[in-house]
This record gives sequence, C-alpha cells and structure tokens, in this order.
Amino acid sequence: MVRGGYGISHDFIFLNPITNLRFAPPFVQIISPTSGFTGANSYTNLAAGTATLQTDARAAVGKFNPNQVNFGNFSPIDKDLNNPQVQQWSLTVEHQLTSTLAAKVSYVGTAGRYLLRSRYLNMIPPGTVRPASSDADEIARIAEFTNVFAGYSGSLTTGSRRIDPRFNLVTLIESSANSNYNALEAQITKRYSQGYQFQAAYTWSKSIDDASDVLGVLVNDAAVAQNPFNLKDNRSVSQFDIPHRLVINHVYEPQFFKDTTGAAGKILHGWAFNGIFQIQSGFPANIFAGSRFGINDISLSGNGPNFVRPSVVGDISKLVFAPAGSPAARAIPTPAARGINTTVTQRNTNTSGYPLVQPLLGNFGNLSRNVLRKNSLTNFDWIFLKNTQVSENLNVQFRSEFYNIFNNTSFAGFDNNLSSAGFGTYAGTDTTPRQIQFALKLIW
Repeated sequence: MVRGGYGISHDFIFLNPITNLRFAPPFVQIISPTSGFTGANSYTNLAAGTATLQTDARAAVGKFNPNQVNFGNFSPIDKDLNNPQVQQWSLTVEHQLTSTLAAKVSYVGTAGRYLLRSRYLNMIPPGTVRPASSDADEIARIAEFTNVFAGYSGSLTTGSRRIDPRFNLVTLIESSANSNYNALEAQITKRYSQGYQFQAAYTWSKSIDDASDVLGVLVNDAAVAQNPFNLKDNRSVSQFDIPHRLVINHVYEPQFFKDTTGAAGKILHGWAFNGIFQIQSGFPANIFAGSRFGINDISLSGNGPNFVRPSVVGDISKLVFAPAGSPAARAIPTPAARGINTTVTQRNTNTSGYPLVQPLLGNFGNLSRNVLRKNSLTNFDWIFLKNTQVSENLNVQFRSEFYNIFNNTSFAGFDNNLSSAGFGTYAGTDTTPRQIQFALKLIW
C-alpha cells in the first residue's frame, strides 16, 4: 500500500505579547511619590486625586511625556504580524509480510513559515566601539568598554548609547522566523496472535529553525539571536531536535497452560507481561559565554545579558559534561584555568587548553547555536500480571509494575554558562529512580 498527502494550516497567535502592550507607555503611566507624602503630593491630596504627581500622570496618558527622560524596557508587536503557517507532506509505503506482521516506512516533511521570534531593535549602533583585537588591546581599552556598557540605560542627558535614548531594551515580536523538519519513520507491527504482539518504531529526523521559542521559556536556549545585526547566525537545529528515537512495546500472554484445569490451571495460566522500551538522542544545548570583566554583554551591541556564545579554539567533540560532584565533573578546568575573567581585576589566560573560550570584548563568539548535546535518554517500563478466574463473572488480577526497571538515569539541570564555576555539570535528572508498585484488582 502506498499513500501520501499534503496539508497546510495556520496557527493562532497567543495574546500575551499583544495584551501586555496595554501596560506600556503611552497607555499607562506609573507614578510613585519618591520624596514621600509631602507638599503638593501630600496624603490628603493623593486621596483626593489632586496631587501634582497624579495631575502630571493623567496629562501624560496617551502621549510620551516630554519631561520623562527614559521609559525603560519596551516590547512592541510588529504591526504586520502574520499567523504562523505550517505545511506538511508525507509518503508512506506499507507491506503486509505475513498474516500478522506488517512493515511501514514513511517520509514526513514539515515547513513552518511566519513563526514568531523576538528581536532587539534599540541597539548600540555599530561602530560605537572598536572590537578588541587582542588580550593586550582589551586590557588597554577596558575603561572604554566599561563606559560603553554603562550607556546601556539612562537617557540622552545621562549618556545613553542606544539608538533611541528614551528606551533601554526594545524587544520586537515579529513573524520572520521559519523552520523545517524532515524525518524517516520505520515501523514493524505484529498483530496479536498466539498470545503475543509487539510494535517497534524508529524515527530518524532533523529539525532546523531560526528560533525555537519567542519568549525564552525553553531550557538551554534563547529567544533572541546572538548577533542582532545578523539573524542568519542563529539558524541551527531546534532546541527540541531529537535525531534518533526508538520505541518498542510488547504484550505477551503465554498460552501453554490454557487447557489445564484444576489448581494447576489456576496457578500456571493467566500470566501476562507488558513492556515499553525507549531510547533517544539527547537534546541540544546552547552555550553562553557569560560575563567578562564585569560586562554581561560581551558583544557590546546592546543585546541584553549573556546571549553571546563562546568561541571555539579546540576539538569540542572531546568536551565532557557530567553530574555535579562526580569525578568527571571535578576534572573540568576551573574558570580561571579556562581563561574566564568576570571582574575588571582578573587577568586569567586559558592555561588548560579548554576548547571553548570567551570572545574578546566587542566580538561575537563563533560557536554555533545548539551545536552541543546533552546526554541521551534510555528507559524501560515493565509490567507483569496474573489473572485468576474465580468464577464466570469474577476475575482477580494481581499487577506488579516496574517503572525505569533498570534504573537508567538521564541527567538534567545543565549549567550552560561558560563563566560559571559549575559549567558543564548537571544538577538534576529528567528521569525518576526505579519505582515498583503492586496492585490487586477485582474485575466483574
């Protein structure tokens, strides 16, 4: 049997980013009596609604107050925002090998267009600062870099370096991202016969996108691009990309003693065994360079804290990520040995030969997004049960359920900040320890 299909659908746009605009200037003005309840802003005047603070705020609603020097962060929505669009196509070939055994192979492709992503607009203009060209150049000009970083907030009168000094970060939500997914799916299914059935499914796939999430809620990823002036630099495998996944499930009900009667039949017949086994690749992990010489935006582009990725100076395939406190974790070089400089007074160099280093101030890292992966997942849940027919209408079932029977561990809570003392370590698990439970059921 051969079958295929094509479909196109449109998603809806969730309302949070749009409705949150009602709290932004000029729609809402937030007032605070910073000097206390005194003078024209006395408690009596505030209670009566005649305080100068209130009068000024009411006059500012609906327009940008010319006397306000900075409105803080702002998150606008693109006025031409489109609904996300998804196209999907597939081709499947299925063949019945025996009366109870069938095999199926499928190709599945998906293309996402007009996907939402966040993009910073109110940047430090290119050319404001010359990137450091060497360690010596960086140290010699540290005061210049610190001065530029100090201009990330404030106003025109207080030295803001941003394009529009009335705002700090301006995060635009737009529908300019896209994605694609391609997968080969193979499946073998044995229909129930002679007390046995099973299904094995394997998927080999790859998911690529510009941004996996618009609001930054995914683990070990970022909603904005490292380089706000080169969005293509952010295109890579999705944060949820799983190249390989195998799932096997089975049900086995032995029929050797189905015709045995008496006490022997009650004891030997009615056993059943069920299980689900799964193994899959680890999720990608985005690595961030962290803070350097007290500056948490190493690029000095105005792109917000800790979005710059490290630079590769060695073989990253030899990187080891391990559970915190393990011997492998203790073998990871310290921040100082990796050449990390988080304060102005530090002068560390990479003496350990670590393959990842912080880029020099004013530069972007060359490590690709999501190029490294966390550990894989292996899990097996198994159930055995015994059905005992007490009478024609009453069956007693004893169940023993084993979850993660081999006690495999998939570590989580990955520290992906290169400047952190715990970088490269896991602080938790995605899986639970082996759990066993017993149950007795009456079925009538």
